[in-house]
This record gives sequence, C-alpha cells and structure tokens, in this order.
Amino acid sequence: MSDGANTLGAGTKRMRAVVVDDEAPLRTMLVRVIAELGLDVDEAADGRAALALLDAGPPPDLFVVDFSMPFMRGDELLQIVAERFPSAGAVLMSGHGEQALRTRLGPLSARTAVLPKPFGLDELVRAIERALHRS
Repeated sequence: MSDGANTLGAGTKRMRAVVVDDEAPLRTMLVRVIAELGLDVDEAADGRAALALLDAGPPPDLFVVDFSMPFMRGDELLQIVAERFPSAGAVLMSGHGEQALRTRLGPLSARTAVLPKPFGLDELVRAIERALHRS
C-alpha cells in the first residue's frame, strides 16, 4: 500500500465506506483493505442491499462499487448515491473498458475513480485516494 495510506480515515471523525460487490471473496478483501486504511466499512452484495444500508449510521464518505451486479448495475447505484450523498467519493470497479464506463457515467465521471479489473492493492489504494480527494 502507498505511504500514509493507513491515515485516510484519520481526523476529527472516522470516515465511512460502503463496499458493494456480488463476489464475496473480492468484497471481503476490499472490506479488509479499506478498514486497514482507517475507514469504517459496511458491505453489501448488490445495489438493493446497499440502498437498505444507507440510512443506518452516518452518511458514507466513499462508495466502492462493482459495475456488473444482479438487480442494479454499479453506475445505476452511483446515480442514486450522488443524489443522496453529493459529497461522497466513488470507485467503480469493472472489467469493461474505462472510456465506455466514463461515457455511461456521464456527469458522475468527474467524481468517480474507475478501477479496471484485475487490479493490485496499490492501484486500489490510489483509486480510493483519488475518489476521496474528488469529493
């Protein structure tokens, strides 16, 4: 992980992240890494479950979301999230091409870090840092 990465959640209030991915092993790894960065982390297996989490606890500062999931694509979830939590950062993970995703994201593209799959831990941390600094 990058230098200083474990201080992302440091400050007067702990930051909250929501991880949404239908692949349990990847979701578990994401939760572990983000927690090691100092953020409180909630997780959901799909967009519907994520929406149900959002009213519990403080407003999220970060969403780490897979593009391809059952019930709701990641970009659809991020559209809803942007309306409810306009200051939250976002990372959208996908095996699809980055340019195609940016086109699909439209206005959300500027506040979303796109993370192509497969990715390494350093790439994940850099994407989270970018997302948090864009918000």
